[in-house]
Amino acid sequence: MADLPKLLIVDDEPSVCETLKIALSDLFNVVYFTNLDEARLFINENQDLKFMILDYLVNRESGIDFYKNELYRKVNLPTILISGFIGQVNTTKEETRELEKLFIKMLEKPFDIIELRTFLAERLTQKS
Repeated sequence: MADLPKLLIVDDEPSVCETLKIALSDLFNVVYFTNLDEARLFINENQDLKFMILDYLVNRESGIDFYKNELYRKVNLPTILISGFIGQVNTTKEETRELEKLFIKMLEKPFDIIELRTFLAERLTQKS
């Protein structure tokens, strides 16, 4: 597994993390955390991450704020935003455009794992 690129998953639902790990483990060395503090430490110690999958809300903390305020300008970590309620949040067109600039993809739970795998596999070949 050492030669596979690293993928970080941050979601407060362990079942989501485990499911994604199983689905993506042939493409990536998958590591996951269910809180932002542990994820922050891991990111600081692992600058070789290829991608991150980040939940919109992690234990009542904003995944968007975590990414925007702490990671976006500091590390080059292409990130996919996942959420169970992106479509339910009242956002302006401007706010939606801002999110689309920050994240390489946004997926609403439940999402199609095959679509996610295909997207990540295509991005991997683009980066090579």
